[in-house]
Amino acid sequence: MFWSFLAKTWGAALLVDVAYGFVMVPVIAFMVRLGAGIHAMTPIGVSLQVYFWGGWSAYCAAQATVHVVAPDVSQSWLYYGVAFLAVIGPLEYMAYREKASAKSLEEAHAIQAGTRFYRWLVMIAYVLFCIWPISVVWLYGWLLVWLI
Repeated sequence: MFWSFLAKTWGAALLVDVAYGFVMVPVIAFMVRLGAGIHAMTPIGVSLQVYFWGGWSAYCAAQATVHVVAPDVSQSWLYYGVAFLAVIGPLEYMAYREKASAKSLEEAHAIQAGTRFYRWLVMIAYVLFCIWPISVVWLYGWLLVWLI
């Protein structure tokens, strides 16, 4: 039971940055094609990223919740802990890659500030989705039907 949970959660964690690219690149290309400036792209991009990372938190919380309710699970904290690490793992990896490509100290600080925002976002969303699993269905029900 635990190994299937681990494979599903961490297998998805390895692919989430690719999915992030598939979601964000077309939006950025569309906005650039329209001739929108950076000020027009920022609210749309941030909103899309918030929804994307919230969906990632919802997926990990749903995986943990689905596996914890099984009758043969005795260490539920382990499932929640592993899923929590899976939530922040891809974000930290992407932040590391992005920070390494920074051209200046100011750019590195801006990347670090953005990473801090999204890190707190996914952590708070994960905790909320674990405490109130019904909120996952309200916000990301379409995604969970497709993924779980």
